[in-house]
Amino acid sequence: MGSDKALVEVAGQPMIRWVVQALMGAGVEPIVAVGGSGLSLLEGLGVVPDLFDRAGPLAGIATALAWVAEHDCADHVVIAACDQVALRAETVSVMVESLSAAGDAAKGVVPVTPDGRIHPLPAVWRTSVADAMVELVRGGARRADSSFSLGVVAVEVGAESLVDLDTPDEVARFEKLLGRNLGPGDDLRPLF
Repeated sequence: MGSDKALVEVAGQPMIRWVVQALMGAGVEPIVAVGGSGLSLLEGLGVVPDLFDRAGPLAGIATALAWVAEHDCADHVVIAACDQVALRAETVSVMVESLSAAGDAAKGVVPVTPDGRIHPLPAVWRTSVADAMVELVRGGARRADSSFSLGVVAVEVGAESLVDLDTPDEVARFEKLLGRNLGPGDDLRPLF
């Protein structure tokens, strides 16, 4: 994107604000962002320095888990990418409930779309896997789906909740779908 992706505006709001609204709607707290010093500009959002510089998405997951484990503030962590602007609170809630229902054998919950594709984000992880996740990164793993080896349950979600925006063209197409009447926290399902 050529700048801090989380701060790229989508329909007048930084991408991260769309994600934060979904997390807040699901009762997630505290909400912190990994990396990106510019994120501290967003009111009420804590920023956690990345443990691994430029080591890929798995490093961000490992950093978030390590931070929560260190602060002993939760037994599980909800992780979403800053560009998942269509994420819905309902999706997050279903994933959290699924982790609880899965019992101790499942260390995490990831979404699977109706076409059978398993996605690494958003995800809900037990804090107890923090050390194992950090070791994956130290061992050279970079892709978020490398985390599946720790034991995940896949929960079916609608593909519309997993939309992410990776290029300025994708942002423009998404804004065109939105029009000017929708924003963070609104139901985006009718668009897809």
